[in-house]
Amino acid sequence: MPKRGLNKKGTLITQRMLIHLGMFVILGIIWWVLQSKVKAIEKDTEFQRIVLSRDVALLLNTFYTSPGDIEYNYSNNKLQLDKFEFIFEFDSSSVSFIRVKEGALEKIYPYSKPFEAKIPQQVLHPKSIKFLKKNNELEAMKNE
Repeated sequence: MPKRGLNKKGTLITQRMLIHLGMFVILGIIWWVLQSKVKAIEKDTEFQRIVLSRDVALLLNTFYTSPGDIEYNYSNNKLQLDKFEFIFEFDSSSVSFIRVKEGALEKIYPYSKPFEAKIPQQVLHPKSIKFLKKNNELEAMKNE
């Protein structure tokens, strides 16, 4: 007849080892998923498109509210503007939209347009954008 105490102790040790091994496997899977997500976020330009669309919309609203003539060269040292396309959409209402695209991905943000604008529909891959407000008319052009 085998000793029951030895079998129980051996089974208990094996069960504990399997539980710890399972926890290490689960932690490894969680670590791998988190690292994959961080790498995906690092390559994604969603945040950059949001920042650029809001920044340019805020800039256009600032031009509207400021009196007098303005000449401004918009560039961003942190983001490479030449990776993006800036698309300005005008409505008959006082709200228009700017789209910032990279490939097929885009981000849209509204801005007010209460002055006459001679902004081209698209400014493609600029290193910087030159805005010129003169006599309540706004122009934007690609500035190399």
